[in-house]
Amino acid sequence: MDENQNQNNKRRETIKTILIFFLAILLVLTFFSNTIMNYTLPTVTTHNAYQQNINEKVRGSGTINSKQDYKIKAKGTRKVTSLNVKVGDTVKKGDLIMVLDSAENSETVKSAQDALRSAEVDYQKALLTAAPDYSDDTTGIARAREDLQKAITELDEARRKQGSLITEAANKEATRKSGEATSQQKTLNEYLSSIAAGNYDDLPARYGSSINTAVAAVKDAQRAYDEAKANYEELGGYVSSSSSSGSAGSSASAGSSAGVGSSASMSSDSSSTDSSVDDLTRKIEDKEVIVNRAREDYEQNTDPEQELTKKRAWEDGQRELQHLREDLEKAQQTVEAEKKAAAERQEQQQELDFAKQAMLDANDQLTYATNSKDQTVSSVKRMINDDIAALQKEIDAAKEITDAYSSQKSENISTLEEAVTTKQRDLEDKIRKLDQTKKKDANSQKTDDLDLETKRLEVEKKKEALKEAEEKSGTMNIVAENDAVVKELNVAAGDDAPDGTTLATLNLTTAGFVVELSVTENQAKKVKIGTGADVRCSGSNVKAILSGVKTDTANRNSKILVFDLTGEEIVPGETAEMTISCSNQTYDLVVPNSAIQTDNKGKYVLIARSKSTPLGNRYYANRVDVKVLAQDDQYSAVQGDLSSGDAVIKTSEKPLSSGAQIRLEEK
Repeated sequence: MDENQNQNNKRRETIKTILIFFLAILLVLTFFSNTIMNYTLPTVTTHNAYQQNINEKVRGSGTINSKQDYKIKAKGTRKVTSLNVKVGDTVKKGDLIMVLDSAENSETVKSAQDALRSAEVDYQKALLTAAPDYSDDTTGIARAREDLQKAITELDEARRKQGSLITEAANKEATRKSGEATSQQKTLNEYLSSIAAGNYDDLPARYGSSINTAVAAVKDAQRAYDEAKANYEELGGYVSSSSSSGSAGSSASAGSSAGVGSSASMSSDSSSTDSSVDDLTRKIEDKEVIVNRAREDYEQNTDPEQELTKKRAWEDGQRELQHLREDLEKAQQTVEAEKKAAAERQEQQQELDFAKQAMLDANDQLTYATNSKDQTVSSVKRMINDDIAALQKEIDAAKEITDAYSSQKSENISTLEEAVTTKQRDLEDKIRKLDQTKKKDANSQKTDDLDLETKRLEVEKKKEALKEAEEKSGTMNIVAENDAVVKELNVAAGDDAPDGTTLATLNLTTAGFVVELSVTENQAKKVKIGTGADVRCSGSNVKAILSGVKTDTANRNSKILVFDLTGEEIVPGETAEMTISCSNQTYDLVVPNSAIQTDNKGKYVLIARSKSTPLGNRYYANRVDVKVLAQDDQYSAVQGDLSSGDAVIKTSEKPLSSGAQIRLEEK
């Protein structure tokens, strides 16, 4: 009975203990559930919405193109035998682009030539038999026309002279001007002779001032050259004497030196002296070891009989060591003296080099002054010759007046008028007779004329056929008509190109460059014509100005911004990145760009809202629909059910939806 009671008591204690342990765990989990759950929630970062400036920019990229291009088209059916460029290549005017060959057989040209020759022979035979010979009549008519024209000319000349007779005063004035001009010509020719002889002193200021200035410049340049040359030669003699005198020095002399320019000898002497110093240094080191040993032997000696010998050995070693040190000091002094002499020689050589360069510069100035003088003399000679030519025109004009005055006479106008009337009637009679003869032959000639015209037209037709065949045959080199960049190639080597095919399109590099950028209508409204843009491309100093806005034909909801580019080394076909600053405005609610999300309902942001619970604050993501008013690289100005200071979710570890519980990142 007691044992059963004890077992029941133990069972109750065990159950009680388990129940207490379970309740304790439940209590711990209840109190720490908030912390445990937080570690399972997605962590987010937030940014408070606040007032801020937005520097809105429009960005995009476009292809650089020339403002103008031209197309190369095939003339006749051709075959592309070689292609010398590729898309993007820059070509100069006259550069070979491609070579074309005829796709037709050369037999076509030969057949056309044979057909033309046959037609020409037929036409020539028809000419021999088809038309009557009116050559005598036409010759007579031609001569009558010439006689009539001559009579009319004589009549007109007589009337002109009668209306504009030259007076004696005009003749005298013309004679005077001719004499003065001739005298001036003589004087000018004398000036040319003086210039050819190198005598410029007698020239007037009009011709001599520039020459005398140039001659003075030549003299100044010659004097400067002579001085520079004398200085160079003087320094050269001094350096040479210094070089020769320096070679006689001995190694024991501190003032000895080698000649300037004898760098090999100087290097050899210096190397030899340095070697001597090194040898003496090593000998001193060896002798010091021997002397130290002799001193130790003397100091450690215990044999009276060897004491004097060891002492002498020590003293002899000291004396030899002293002699070696004295020799080393002399060698070192010699090295220093040689270095000093070498520095002096180098300084002298530099002075000589400077003097030589000054002489060469003076010689260049002399050459330039001489050439300038020669050019000035040539210019003055051209001026004098121009003046002589102008005087000659005056002489010729005066001669026309004097000659006209000498040959001037009164003409019988009535006689000349009768001669014109007679010759006119004679011409009319000859023409009338020829017309009557042709009318008689007209009926029989009509058939022959039709046949002759047919054969003539056949010849013209064969000529056109031959010309067309020749254009379509043979090799044709296609070259660039202007400096350009290859934009498109529509054929490859070996392709056949029918007549009129566009073979290539080239961008003209001399016409300027543009970039077209596709933007939204809203962005297009924010920029103005004349606005500048930042450009990133391979060119240097590239600037872009907005020159136009047009509708994007590929997307009616977009616009095309057209920018004119200026700069250096711009490459057509390259992609240019464009940045256009639109406005700088302050907005009440500004959030990071990363906070704005988009779905089928539009743009929205998620805001972190807090909710109090018995176990502390818990945070939830709430959706707020917004409208983006402006945007720059980092921030967007928005409008919606937001307040300044609201915590907008910027980033999240996991995708979020409205109402999801979140954990704020600890700052």
